[in-house]
Amino acid sequence: MLSANFFPPVVAANPTVSAAFPPLESSKLSLREAALLWHQFGFSVIPLVPGQKVPSVKWDPWLKHLSRYAINRYWRDFPRNEVGFVVGDDTIVFDADSPASISALEAIEARFGLTPSLKVQTKKGEHHHFRLAAGALAKSDAHCTETYPERIDVKTGRALVILPPSPGKYVLQCQAQTAIDLSEVGQDFVNAIALHNGRTPPGQQVGLPEPHTQSQGNCDTPTEGSIRLLRLALDRLDADFGYDDWFKVCAIVFNVTGGSDEGYEIFDKWSSAGQKYKGADETLAKWRSCTHGHPHPVGMGTLARLVEEAGYCWSTLLVIAEFSEVETNAKEVIA
Repeated sequence: MLSANFFPPVVAANPTVSAAFPPLESSKLSLREAALLWHQFGFSVIPLVPGQKVPSVKWDPWLKHLSRYAINRYWRDFPRNEVGFVVGDDTIVFDADSPASISALEAIEARFGLTPSLKVQTKKGEHHHFRLAAGALAKSDAHCTETYPERIDVKTGRALVILPPSPGKYVLQCQAQTAIDLSEVGQDFVNAIALHNGRTPPGQQVGLPEPHTQSQGNCDTPTEGSIRLLRLALDRLDADFGYDDWFKVCAIVFNVTGGSDEGYEIFDKWSSAGQKYKGADETLAKWRSCTHGHPHPVGMGTLARLVEEAGYCWSTLLVIAEFSEVETNAKEVIA
């Protein structure tokens, strides 16, 4: 049983908040103690650079050796680093960043008779945490709040979510003792969120063609901003992706650059940084398998999802590249 001191008095008095759990901003717990408690809860905690929404460690090596000992040792050396977690395939977080999206999320939950076991207040809105039913298909999805204030972001799989008591985060409601106790959502709920967001429900999306078929293309002339953004994004992606994601990156670069020689050089240089790189012959063959005119091309929207799933902030890259977020999703169905 976790200490009731984990909650400030105003929240602890709320009967919907379990005295058994989670870290709040006004709690007396240190970030190290909070990280240990979230780990005990069952989350794959990961340290973050203060104020940047960026992991301060490499994901896979950290998660491979994640333990109370590793958490204790790390936060004793870096006590100011914030706390996040890699969501994983068994958990899904719905992120509502405006009053309109909070209302929309609550309406969908009410329609399905669901109440989130864990609800976290954020600077802009709320995170509703759920367990994802076995066999349900879901993908992370992000939206520009200014353009689409009613839409709900989705985080699952290799997605990063910041946890209390990181600045601006505190628990509104917790009725779960562990992550296994989170309320469960199934495919019908996930599909309802996707439809609300104007997306094709997971499992019904048109994916990439097989490698031996012709791939997608977007023959628009690339802009300087799109090339800058592309390079910044690829710098944050591991070239040793699984084959499907590696080929998807090839298609994204092809589409964004209009299949140009510069685009191929960008793709080949990125691929060459990986241990799986077999040389220019392989990358050139894949590049040449891409063609213009696919009805559902992947592009910046899909790249944004890959970057977010790798633990980086897409919005920050947009600022650095001086690129318009509205342009990001203008011409594709996100894969």
